[in-house]
Amino acid sequence: MRKKIPALFFLILVLGYLLYTINRDLFTYQKNLPVGFSFENQAEADREKIFTTEIPLKQGDYTVTLRGQSDSDRNFIQILSDGEPLHIAPFLAGETSVTIPFRVEKPSEKIQIGGAIGPDSALFSIQNLTIHSDHVLYKESILYHSTLSLLTLLCFSLLIFCLLFPRKRDELIKKHLPSEAVHGLLFVLILTIFISYPIFTPDIVNGQDTTFHLSRIEGIKTNLQRGIFPARIHLFTVFDYGYGSGLFYPDFFLYFPAILRLLGFDLNLVFKILVFAINLFSISSIYLAAKNMFSSRFAGMAAAILFSCAASRIISIYNRSSIGEALATIFIPLIIWGWYELFTGKPERWPLLAIGFSGVTLSHMITLAMVGTISVIILLLNIRKILTDARIRTGIAKAVGITFGICAFFLFPFFEQLASQNILLNNPIGSPVNRGLPLSTVFVGFLPWQPPINPSVGYPLLLAPAFLLIGIKKGKLNPVIRHWLIPIGVIAIFLTTDLFPWKLFPNVNEYIQFPWRLLTIAATLLAISGGGILDAFISKASQRIALLFLFLFCSLYTVPAFQKIAEDNHIDATFYQLAQNQIGRGEYLPKKATVDFIDKNKNRVLSSDPAFVNQHFDREGLQFTVQFSVEQPVVEFELPLMYYKGYQAALITGDDERSKRQTLPVYSGAHGLTAVTIQDIQEGTLTVFYNGTIIQKISDLITLFTILALIFSAWFKRKRSLPNRMVKA
Repeated sequence: MRKKIPALFFLILVLGYLLYTINRDLFTYQKNLPVGFSFENQAEADREKIFTTEIPLKQGDYTVTLRGQSDSDRNFIQILSDGEPLHIAPFLAGETSVTIPFRVEKPSEKIQIGGAIGPDSALFSIQNLTIHSDHVLYKESILYHSTLSLLTLLCFSLLIFCLLFPRKRDELIKKHLPSEAVHGLLFVLILTIFISYPIFTPDIVNGQDTTFHLSRIEGIKTNLQRGIFPARIHLFTVFDYGYGSGLFYPDFFLYFPAILRLLGFDLNLVFKILVFAINLFSISSIYLAAKNMFSSRFAGMAAAILFSCAASRIISIYNRSSIGEALATIFIPLIIWGWYELFTGKPERWPLLAIGFSGVTLSHMITLAMVGTISVIILLLNIRKILTDARIRTGIAKAVGITFGICAFFLFPFFEQLASQNILLNNPIGSPVNRGLPLSTVFVGFLPWQPPINPSVGYPLLLAPAFLLIGIKKGKLNPVIRHWLIPIGVIAIFLTTDLFPWKLFPNVNEYIQFPWRLLTIAATLLAISGGGILDAFISKASQRIALLFLFLFCSLYTVPAFQKIAEDNHIDATFYQLAQNQIGRGEYLPKKATVDFIDKNKNRVLSSDPAFVNQHFDREGLQFTVQFSVEQPVVEFELPLMYYKGYQAALITGDDERSKRQTLPVYSGAHGLTAVTIQDIQEGTLTVFYNGTIIQKISDLITLFTILALIFSAWFKRKRSLPNRMVKA
């Protein structure tokens, strides 16, 4: 024990230093904002301008640093509170930045920052600004530093435990982490770090859909802050009108980054943590699937290398930033593994199918449709076994039932909303026949990685069917590879090309948007096949060197992609601000709604009565209240909330002593907003709020009961098996 004291003392010193480093900026507040405004050639009436929205600040001393250009000593910066100047300072000619100290006296105050151009100035522009303080304490800072400190303490507690109790450490590792599992874990972690290289930068990795998914995360976070759960209709997005992304696009796995945002983590960091986690779990998933299907750790490692470096996967994550599809890749290998076990004598492993299909359902609905179609083909190929083996039929029934039970909270409200109104789900581009890829794309060796990039599986994955053409003895090769993994993978690739007559299936093509989405399925099938083929083709003595050469070959294919991503797909995160109208192509809006109209409309209530007077209004979460007076006997109101089924309206008339409350039906108005019609009432207070639907509430209960039933079943099974294990011992 005495020999361990120096090491223990050293660890405690390191822990203290890390905790100090983590928490030394606990009282630091900094907010970077882009401005991009110029007073050049402004009319006389526009010589004063506010640059920012209201910024809530706590009591304390701050500085604001503005960067821009000025050609006059009579240009000024204004710090305003409630429209009144809190501080005024000049932005002198020739300066590129000015730092203004100011103090917030109230416990909490909302400020705005603006400027005024002097009469003799021809140029006054502000590019960005930074508000900074080293002497204030915010809740977000407390949560963020507490989380990091707790994680650091847990890691060092584990290290100290391993140091002080080596015998207990060895017992636990031997019991729960055999050497093979440790080696597999280290392999997966190293491969994940390599394939996550593009995110190890302070910049934002800016794919095509990055802002859309950042808005989803921010929307969930904002809902949770307001106590709205589940977050089916997102606040923040579309200027707090309520965006029904969560009703149509599964949000389940985005609650993790949203909670990190609540704990004070930066949005850019949160997104990178999400991408790293997707890489880690998808590589782990395909490693476990191939390893168990072929009873070979080498097969699992080879499959993981082939899959992680697939061109279609890199494009999906880093160029397209398709987070839903990327999440689905975690579960597709489990589905393939589950079908394999079901039809090779282990139908008791049907939970793999339940986990896989539940995960895909809660990740990406289009991928679910594609995986479902592939699964139907697999079922047809094994129809004889299904008809003759009751255990297989039971396993399939259990997997389907549990999948529907777990996903009920999303699936049933999804179909309810689709049936209730016309929603813009997809926005097709061009004619379907033009969206298949040229056949030559399949055989592109090394992609140029210049936009526009045509997705491809890439040569590493094409090794799998190529090895079959070379020929391997049937006795050494698992027949599943030859009979359905490779054939279905090749068919999936064929479906992505313009050789397939997509013009005959316009509805299918419109739903999946891009046929090359099928490359996700193809990449998974071919990667697992490649692992199995290499395991059969390469002797055990040569497996380590073979893995090294495979990794180097795939790296030669992958590294140019990383270099191009670093050049073209990064934006400076310093002054990045997420816009509230970043919702892709308008998916999940009512077809009558437009973002441009919403942006201009703000909090304005629309009325069919020209004499309508808005005496007072209030917006709180997914609720909008307006106190009105009108003259016409029948009046239609459109309130600034996007319409989705589940909104309710309450009308209060009369004074406080004789007030009367009545419920009114709500429907979609001419602009896709919540609309209400009132009759024979000239004054009153109208409130529209989202209360959900009966189907949503029942669906939530079904999911809750399913999860509780699974927990109880696992507990009961474990308790029942405990006496048997004690007898054997």
